Amino acid sequence: MQVNEIKLSEIATSALNPRKTFDETELNELAQSIEANGLIQPVTVRKINGEDGKKYEIVCGERRFRAVTLLGKETIQAVVKDLDDKQAFACMVIENLQRKDIDPMEEAQALKYLYNKGAVSVKEIAKMLGKSQSFVVNRIQLNNIIPEFVAFLKEGVLNLVHLQIISNLRKDQQKMLLELRFQPSHIERWETKTPKVETLKAWIDESVMGLLSSAHFNPDDETYVTCKETTGCLSCKGCKFCTATFPTRFKETDNPRCMNIELYRLKNQEAVLRKAKESGLPLVYAGSKEDNATIITAANEMLMYPQPLGSREYLVVPEPPVRENFSDEEKYNLRYQSYERVRGVFDDNIKAALVVEVFEVSYHGNLSGEVKYLYNVKTDENGDADRIQEAQANRLTEIRTQLRTVEEKKQEDRVERQRAFIEGSPSFSEKPEAVDEVEESVFLALLASRLPAAFRKNIGLDLESSKDMSKTFEKISSIKDVIMREFIRTMLSDKQVCYSQGFANLLDITMNHTYSEDVAVIDKNLAAEYQKKCETYEKTISELEAALKEAQSKSQVAEETSEMLAEEASEAPVDELPSDTENAPQEASNEATEVANGDTEQPAQPEA
Repeated sequence: MQVNEIKLSEIATSALNPRKTFDETELNELAQSIEANGLIQPVTVRKINGEDGKKYEIVCGERRFRAVTLLGKETIQAVVKDLDDKQAFACMVIENLQRKDIDPMEEAQALKYLYNKGAVSVKEIAKMLGKSQSFVVNRIQLNNIIPEFVAFLKEGVLNLVHLQIISNLRKDQQKMLLELRFQPSHIERWETKTPKVETLKAWIDESVMGLLSSAHFNPDDETYVTCKETTGCLSCKGCKFCTATFPTRFKETDNPRCMNIELYRLKNQEAVLRKAKESGLPLVYAGSKEDNATIITAANEMLMYPQPLGSREYLVVPEPPVRENFSDEEKYNLRYQSYERVRGVFDDNIKAALVVEVFEVSYHGNLSGEVKYLYNVKTDENGDADRIQEAQANRLTEIRTQLRTVEEKKQEDRVERQRAFIEGSPSFSEKPEAVDEVEESVFLALLASRLPAAFRKNIGLDLESSKDMSKTFEKISSIKDVIMREFIRTMLSDKQVCYSQGFANLLDITMNHTYSEDVAVIDKNLAAEYQKKCETYEKTISELEAALKEAQSKSQVAEETSEMLAEEASEAPVDELPSDTENAPQEASNEATEVANGDTEQPAQPEA
């Protein structure tokens, strides 16, 4: 790959590049990095016959090109490739699709362009990206999304999964969904920042598809006026607008829908008003009278007269925490206690008629059919509450909440005082009477509290959050043997037994008492295992002893030989010593002697 220095003035950006937006801050940061470290990866260009002296076109690396331009450089390192439009565009798309921060809508547009204009098959695109074909199809399908939902994606109101679901709708259906479920008045009622996928599907089923399983009415009910007046049918069964009537034309006849969405909505409206009448509750609507004109008129015709909610706000109904959402039992108990306090105040307000139930028929022109709660205070013709009464109701709720808190604090103090009392009362331990039934139950409950949570759950004992432990005494008494033995098992299976002679002895007593045959098997296996180990050790010792003895014997022989040679050398007459020419054998002997005596230098020979 040959890298060339090409003038920036000779390079043009490409209209084919699917990436249209470049963050200025990120470009400046990239420019600073290039200034400090150099251009790590050259850009890729292709030759063109452009205007204004442009000889090359950027294929890959437009961000790098822009960053180097910001630095005021004259040239940039580039690799020139011979590419036609299709090949160049494929390279641009692949490079952009490999970015971590790629905008999914840009990705969708690029893939669509590559598929349509580049005439690249879904299979080929999937192979280029290392993705599945379904991924490519879903991305291309995103181009069907109307701009309003794309804006929701960028604002974080929806995520990519939502858009992939919505993209399967026709654009007129998307606009219908937008109008009926995504107006500001709808969004402000959401319980979460983004709707759950299941919730979105339910909205589509009801508001767009007319799915009968999502309807407010019973499809088999033959008493609806809406059906009789509009279609002449008594129910959805056999109706010309019901897909189940035409099994050969529609695939999902086991989950039928109404093909007349206006009829479907009118029937839903009739169902909600029926439910409102049956509830016997005061009726309200949220939003203006004009927004809710249709359903107000229909309600008035049924001699029901919904009133405006006005500036009042619905009260939040306390919901208990979900146990599965808590990994810690103590945190769950604390949250549940908080819920009980708030719920208690809420129920007290209902009993005192400070809070009343109302039936919401609609909000901003949309059907509701939900039971809500409001402060029972005076309102004007617009539904706005008397501010003084509303403030009094809020203050009363606060005082009731504080009262609940006082009761909790009192109970906490009571527990602490009892704890301190029994801590300083050794007389309890010295009571002369035998342990009675209550004390035995308390003892067993305390034992159980030290046992694993899984065991307590298995026997149905909730010792931490139970408010009246005396009610569990009968159960505890019936399984006291189980609790005691589980305590013994838990204690004696702990690792500390391995470091305590006393606990080890208790374990041995228990095992011999209950599992004597198993103990015999354990001992038998241990005896065999350790006999084998002993035999191995003994064999190894014998081998080491023999080797050591042999080494010692060889050393003794060498020492005796060295001593004998040294003695013979010292006794020989000087004139009998051999001449230099006959010295070879003797030198070998001398070397052996020196090695044996540990000398490192050969002594000088005396002259003859």
